Amino acid sequence: MDQFSNTAWEVLFMCYIMLLLPHSQINTWSHGFVAKQGFYDQIMSAKQEVADNVYKHAREKNEITMGMTMLWTKWFDNMTSESPHVLRAANSTQLLRGHLLWEVKPENFSNLTPLPNHFFKDMDVQLVQGAEWLKTQLLFVCFKKHKCSLFIAYFKHNFSYCQTISDSGNPIDAQFFEQQNSLFLAVLYQRFNSTDSELRIYRWNLSLDLEPIPKILSTASSIVVFNSGENVLFVLGCSEHHQVKFSTQVWCRSPGGDMYRVQYLPVYKDIIHFLHREENFLLIPQDKQAAAIYRWEGNEFLEWMVVDNLFEYTEVYVGYSIKNTTFFIFTNGPSFKIYTMVSTRLEKVYELDNFMEQIRNLLNKERLEDLTILKLMMYEENQKTYIFVQSKVMGTIYLTLFNVKINFSSQYEPAKQNTMHTSRVEEELNRVLNGVETMDNQKRTLEAMVSKLLFTDREAAINGTVTVSVMAQVQSGDIRKLTNINAPSARDLNK
Repeated sequence: MDQFSNTAWEVLFMCYIMLLLPHSQINTWSHGFVAKQGFYDQIMSAKQEVADNVYKHAREKNEITMGMTMLWTKWFDNMTSESPHVLRAANSTQLLRGHLLWEVKPENFSNLTPLPNHFFKDMDVQLVQGAEWLKTQLLFVCFKKHKCSLFIAYFKHNFSYCQTISDSGNPIDAQFFEQQNSLFLAVLYQRFNSTDSELRIYRWNLSLDLEPIPKILSTASSIVVFNSGENVLFVLGCSEHHQVKFSTQVWCRSPGGDMYRVQYLPVYKDIIHFLHREENFLLIPQDKQAAAIYRWEGNEFLEWMVVDNLFEYTEVYVGYSIKNTTFFIFTNGPSFKIYTMVSTRLEKVYELDNFMEQIRNLLNKERLEDLTILKLMMYEENQKTYIFVQSKVMGTIYLTLFNVKINFSSQYEPAKQNTMHTSRVEEELNRVLNGVETMDNQKRTLEAMVSKLLFTDREAAINGTVTVSVMAQVQSGDIRKLTNINAPSARDLNK
C-alpha cells in the first residue's frame, strides 16, 4: 500500500474513532458513524437513572398511609338490560338512570332533576358525557338508535332539550374539552356496515356547531382528549378487527384549529390518560399480563415504564391526583389494591380484600365470584376524597361510596424541588439531543471529504469538530459529565 493510501485510511480510521467513541456500546458497524437511535436509547437510560436518583430522597420521606370507610351501599334489582350511567360533571358525581339524573352525596344519593321523559321512551342510552361552562351544565346523551341529544341546565335549574345531532354513524365515544377559552366536544362515530370510525369536533356556541376539520378515519373504538399547553391531543384507541391489529393514533389540534397526526402507539382501545406531577402520561394495557406507561415528551409519547406483575388483577383505574401523587386502583372481583407511581415504578399503599364485606349477608361466596365492577372513580369534593364503585352481581346493580383518608408523612413535600431538579435534567438532555443533528451534519461532511480524498487526486483539507456530552453518573440530583470529547483536526494531505 503506497503512502497516499496509508494516509487516507489513517484519516478514515480517525474519523470513525471520533464519531464512534461516544457510542462504544454499539456492537455493529451497521449503525453508521452516529447511531442516533442507539445514542437516544443511552440518553433515555440515563434519564431514568436521573429520575430514580432525584426521587430517591423524596421516596424515603414521603410515606403515605390510607384508610377507607364505607358510607353507604344501594342496589337496583332485576337490571337485565341497561345499567345506570355514571359521570363526573359540574363538580359532582352524577348517575343517569332512565330519564332521572341523580347526584351522589356522602350521606346518600338524591334525585337531582328529571330530563324530558319522551326522549328516553323505549330508547337505550349507550353514552353519556357532561360538562359545565359559564354556569351552564351540558349533558350529552347518545342512544343506541344512532342519534345524540343535548340537554342544558342554567344555574342548576331543570334540564331542557337543546338539540339533536344525527350522523351517518353510531356514536361510540365522546369527550368535552377546552381550548382558546372555548368549549368543544369530540365525538367518535363508527360508520354503518364498516369497521372505520370518524372523529368529529363540535364547538359550543349556545348550540353545538360542527368544526371544519379534515376527515380523520381510523378503526378506533375509544377516544382520550387532553390539553398540552395551548395544543389539544387526541388519542384514538384501536383494537383488533377480524384478527387484524390496527395501531392507536395520536393527533394534535393547534390553537388555530389545524389537525395533524403525531405518532402511532401499540394497539389497545382502553387507554387511560392521567396527570402526574403536572405531566401527561398514558397507561396502555399490552395484554392480560402487562401494561406500559408512556410519558409525553413535548412532541411524542415515549415508554416510561412497564407494569408486569400486577395483572392477576384484571382491571386498572387511575384515581385522583392529590399533592402531585397519582393513585392507581387495580381490581379483581370484590378486592382491589391501590398504588402510587414513584419515578419508574409503582408502590402499593393500600389493599382491600372485599369492599362488599359490610353487606356480606346479602352476598354469599358464590355470588361474590360473579361480581363485576362496571365503573370505579376516585375524586375529591369539598376537600374530602371519595371512591365510588358501580358493580353488578347476577343482574343486581350495586352502588357503593367510600370515604378515603390519605395521610402523608409530616415531612411530605410536593414535588416542587424535584420538579426543579428534573427541569435541569430535561434542559441538559434537550441540549445533548439537539446536538445529535449537528453530529449528523458533521458526519456527512466528513464522509464527503473522505470520499473526495480517496477517489480524487486533488488536494484536500479536513476540518472537523465533534463535541459530545454523555451523562454517566448522577449524585444528589447533579449531573456529571463523564465524557467531553473535542476532536478538532486540520490536516493538509498532498497526493
